[in-house]
Amino acid sequence: SDVTAMLGTILLFLFWPSFNAALASRPVSELAGPDPPPQYQFYCVVNTIISLMGACLSAFATSAAIGNKLSMVHIQNATLAGGVA
Repeated sequence: SDVTAMLGTILLFLFWPSFNAALASRPVSELAGPDPPPQYQFYCVVNTIISLMGACLSAFATSAAIGNKLSMVHIQNATLAGGVA
């Protein structure tokens, strides 16, 4: 149903940046050093949040401009696309 899909979209929006940051790796030039500094993970979280917000805002604007109403399917798809990008 739409409510379940929207709940999944909200959870994706909330938890995907931290999942993405857990996979953040350091540059090849620093492989011999200790653990990566935390700013790599911070940059990854910020980049993911900006991507999610940009995709959702553009989907809101496009959906409202073309169809004169907001479509939740468009928002759900944009959240998925923004998180992957």
